Amino acid sequence: MPGKALTTDKRRSLLEELSQMPVDADTDDDVLRTFLPGPQYQRALDQRILIVRGERGAGKTALFQLLHSVERKKIRLSAIVPGAPDGRRIDGFAESGTAHPPVQVLEQFAASADVETLRAFWLGHLAGRLHAEGVGRHPLPKAFADAYRLAVTAPAHWTAAARRELPALYAWLDTVETEAKETCFVVYDHLDRVSLTNQGVRHGMSKALLGLWMSLSQRYARIRGKVLLREDLFQSTLSSFADATKLEARSVRIDWNAGRLFALLVRRMAAYDGLREWLEDVAHIEFEKVPYLGSVPPEDFDERVQQQFATALVGPYMGKGPTKGASHTWLINHLQDAHRRVTPRSLLQLVRGAASFALENGPQAVFRRLLTPPELRQSLEFVTSNRRVNELLEDYPVVGRLEGLRGAELFLSRREVVKALRSVELADGFDNNPEGAFEELLRIGVLSDRGSGRIDVPDVFRYEFEIKRKGGVRRVV
Repeated sequence: MPGKALTTDKRRSLLEELSQMPVDADTDDDVLRTFLPGPQYQRALDQRILIVRGERGAGKTALFQLLHSVERKKIRLSAIVPGAPDGRRIDGFAESGTAHPPVQVLEQFAASADVETLRAFWLGHLAGRLHAEGVGRHPLPKAFADAYRLAVTAPAHWTAAARRELPALYAWLDTVETEAKETCFVVYDHLDRVSLTNQGVRHGMSKALLGLWMSLSQRYARIRGKVLLREDLFQSTLSSFADATKLEARSVRIDWNAGRLFALLVRRMAAYDGLREWLEDVAHIEFEKVPYLGSVPPEDFDERVQQQFATALVGPYMGKGPTKGASHTWLINHLQDAHRRVTPRSLLQLVRGAASFALENGPQAVFRRLLTPPELRQSLEFVTSNRRVNELLEDYPVVGRLEGLRGAELFLSRREVVKALRSVELADGFDNNPEGAFEELLRIGVLSDRGSGRIDVPDVFRYEFEIKRKGGVRRVV
């Protein structure tokens, strides 16, 4: 590798920056320094789009944090994402802050509420949030306003008033619409945090919210909704929605190809001065200085740049030669689920975890590289796989049935896998239906049917359950 090799102190300094790289949008102190604009966010921010869908870790909350940040800092959104509509942005619901009922309170309320009560809740909270943010000059209907003002965190109390005041609340929104000088976007996030243990409650809340906004979107042009929704919640709502085709047409899914995943990783790294210099000098990444965002790489790397970056980071191969696999494809392939999807969080966690292992055990990289193949494998096996499995367990408890495969060696037959799933006692809705559990795991991409009766488990899941692969690399200890 041309150029002067890194000193041990310099490599350690860069690894310390890499080990601090933010993985979760919720813990990112300044989203403007890490956000990567691109066409998928342009589509998501189109005012005709109501629902922004994606798996956990796909970047929905990063978008929410961006919207919150530009509103707080009085920055035009179109200056960050070209083509995005400008206007006011208000939180319609989020887990953070005290402007919304706590998720635990919502769970108790929604558990016994019918769909009309839930829609009245969302309508009342919408009016309350708009009024609290100074949207609309007129007072809210008095009976509802008195109940809402006294107990924002007690939805059962003021939702009853909202149901009684439905005509007056709609009349108030009509006035807001006709008098508005700019478009107001109401943004909803963290709906998946409501009732982690009861999918029915989450489904009911999401269905009521989307039903309300499908109606409002036909009525209002200046009041627009933007619902950030996990893919499984969207699909469960879609299956029970009368106008399902209309709902799907008003949605966009956030997906990531390899080029954008690498670009996002580089963008996160470039938030640190030392790593940005290394990216420019060693990986030969070209950045553009963008107002408010700072150093931004191209939004999508072609394979040549992917290979160039991975070679600088860890070397061209994941071992001594091509038989061990090219590093740029390894970084993506070993994070894919059975549907070949990778979440940005998994890639960021993989690289950050490898940096932490390098610091803990002493950096082993040579020349101007930062990491070694064993450090990346260690991160995949002991950090990234654990994190991804735990994320899925919150959404799909059935993933816990892979405990029945602990110690098994792939590939397996369908009969062997179903038998193993049956052996695990789990409150996941598949108590006496291991075949149903098998089909669900196939659907969500945790199991893969390779044909000819061969069932596989992607690496990003199998390491957490210590599932072996015949001929695979011996697990790092």
